[in-house]
Amino acid sequence: SGVQALLRKLQSLVEVPGRLRRWAAPGAEPARALRCHARARAVLRHYRHLPSFRAIEDESHAIMADLAQRLRARLRCPPECVEMLLQLEEPPEELCEEFLSHAGARLEAELAALEAELPPADPSSTAATPPPASDILDFVDRGSSAFVGNLCLLAASYRSLFEGRPGAGDGRLEAFAATLTTRYFELLERRLALERGLGDTSLLVRALDRFHRRLRALLELLPAAGAEAGAALVARAARERVDRYLRALQTFFLGCLGDVRQALAAPRPPGKEGPGLPDLLATLASSVLGQLKAVLAYVQLFTAKDVAFASLPYFKGEFCAEAVREGLVVAFVRWLCRTARGFADGPAERGAPTAPPALLLLLARLCLDYEATTVSYILTLTDEQFPPEDTGPAVTPGPALCAEARGAAQRLLDHYVQVQGAAVAQMLRKSVETRDWLGTVEPRNVRAVMKRVVEDITAIDVQVG
Repeated sequence: SGVQALLRKLQSLVEVPGRLRRWAAPGAEPARALRCHARARAVLRHYRHLPSFRAIEDESHAIMADLAQRLRARLRCPPECVEMLLQLEEPPEELCEEFLSHAGARLEAELAALEAELPPADPSSTAATPPPASDILDFVDRGSSAFVGNLCLLAASYRSLFEGRPGAGDGRLEAFAATLTTRYFELLERRLALERGLGDTSLLVRALDRFHRRLRALLELLPAAGAEAGAALVARAARERVDRYLRALQTFFLGCLGDVRQALAAPRPPGKEGPGLPDLLATLASSVLGQLKAVLAYVQLFTAKDVAFASLPYFKGEFCAEAVREGLVVAFVRWLCRTARGFADGPAERGAPTAPPALLLLLARLCLDYEATTVSYILTLTDEQFPPEDTGPAVTPGPALCAEARGAAQRLLDHYVQVQGAAVAQMLRKSVETRDWLGTVEPRNVRAVMKRVVEDITAIDVQVG
């Protein structure tokens, strides 16, 4: 029975080339050929010094080499081909290079499809950029599902195929992924730059949230794929939106100020009084405060509990303290005080319209109201909605902003006194200079100009009150 068993083993070895030829043929069963070759390979190598065994091994090797060539040509197919080639003892170093090369071509095509939607990145071009074909959420969705999703699958396949094999685990996958993700971040940055208006902030937050979630899944496979760059991109997008809100607040205030000036300058029909200074002040103050509260509500979307990137250290500390409190609220209050003060400090250019005295009074009272209550209310509201960290960066204290508002109010009042005093003095001066004092008769009653002076001073008294 031992001899019969030995003969059966020899017969199976002799039949190996035929089986390999049948199973390794195109369209056959390469997996069975690999199993058959794996069982016979050790025995054939051991007895290679015998001519008959060497002939069988050489023939088997030639068949499997032909199979390896066909599998290499099919590397664009799923990773099963790579696994078969590794079983054929092909060099892992070469295989991982080819695997990454073919996979990189597919990922590059996906990035090219995203880039095709963007206008050319030409900084010297002054032509108006056309609006994007799709919204930011749709762009991020396609980038996440196509590019990031396929990169995750590639990383998982690469790890399962080449993990622990010599020449394939030297950081090639990490470098390969970092290069592609850097380019993807650049494309997303260019797309975010097209969001020039304020648009729908909730849409932007959802897009950044989806981007961050898919990126986090990728970073679990490849920690070196650009976690810091991805977090920085989200932070820059949020800060850019806050900066846009600051500019929108400034534009809104200037528009309200223009409405006030127009109301003050509008001619009044006889017997019909226009809006009084208290009404104009109340409208201006409530409009600006309402707009600021609305902006804070929009910006608060970036720190909502259901947003994944809100857990980043930046959004828990620096964004709340530096971007929102200092960069938006404090910056707007300071700008408002500077703008108001500018009506008193600005150079009197020839032909430039001067601010009406009533506007100086109104802005002075607005700044005094900010010093008394509004600054404290705004800062308290901001700290409630965007709680600062105990160890966070230093912020501007409320009394410092109140001092700036009080300084602006005082400067406006001083300028109001100068303007109105100069107007009254000018009337008196003209009255004196136009009189012929050598040929005049003795005074009989109070001159008309004095009545006008009393009327103007009375009007000023009412206005100041």
